[in-house]
Amino acid sequence: MSPVRQNRPSPWFLVPWMLLIVAAPALRAEDPVPRTEPPYQDDREFVRNFANRLGKLAKAGKCLAPTELKAKIKPGKCSLTLPPAADKTLSPEEIYRRALQSTLAIGSVEYVNDDRPRWEDVSMGTAWVLSADGVLVTNCHMFLDIGEEFFGVCTHDGRVHPVTDLLACDIVEDLAIIRIDAAGLTPLAVELHEPVGAWVGVLSHPADAFYTYTQGSITRYYTLRERRELTYWMSITAEFAYGSSGGPVLNRQGNVVGIATMTTAVVYPGDEEIARDDSPLQMVVKAAVPTSRLMRLIEQKK
Repeated sequence: MSPVRQNRPSPWFLVPWMLLIVAAPALRAEDPVPRTEPPYQDDREFVRNFANRLGKLAKAGKCLAPTELKAKIKPGKCSLTLPPAADKTLSPEEIYRRALQSTLAIGSVEYVNDDRPRWEDVSMGTAWVLSADGVLVTNCHMFLDIGEEFFGVCTHDGRVHPVTDLLACDIVEDLAIIRIDAAGLTPLAVELHEPVGAWVGVLSHPADAFYTYTQGSITRYYTLRERRELTYWMSITAEFAYGSSGGPVLNRQGNVVGIATMTTAVVYPGDEEIARDDSPLQMVVKAAVPTSRLMRLIEQKK
């Protein structure tokens, strides 16, 4: 028969050491505190995914053909049902989170048939959702002077949809309303204007830095004469650059009040007077098309 073990109390001098051993994990102050990493954007992978998937859609005949697209670049309007403007003031962080799912990259691919046949990305810009059934807004200059290009859009999480129609455009105002093959999208509401000095944010893709969010204010409204016609502009301090074309300019309620379109460098006149180590560049004016001009292309359904 095996001997029976009896539970005996530990000697008193062992109790403190036992307590230290049990509590040791909680006393290791050198353990790092767990931190949550922010989501990082892989721009190179974003473009590669876009070109590959859009190329497959173009090959399958899902995209608007270049000849059809070129034929549609003419003045016109479209009939849409738009969501009402929001009236609740949001934080800049909330505005970004809401706009993220409604802002897309728009671009084109062209088939290159050389010793390494492939679909290659040609251009990239920005678009945003106007209605849930796949209607978007971007700049008209995205579609000017194109070759044999097929257009599509990519969401922030990598879903690619083909551009299937150009519903309305205005070359002078540099606005285009397009349709993509998608449904159940989250639209951004439109508000007609904000006063000078009001806060604005821009979500866009400057120089392929996808989903860059900048903030600033409206500095003025002004006109320029383009092709013997007046064009209407809103100047803002929120940064954007090439690749931002068509991006939404958002107010404190997350409504779109402008479309990022053009930058103009202000250079000091007579730069021979500038010291060799100084730059003649003084500032860059960022201009957006006010949404009041966009609404001229839309007949709202009742």
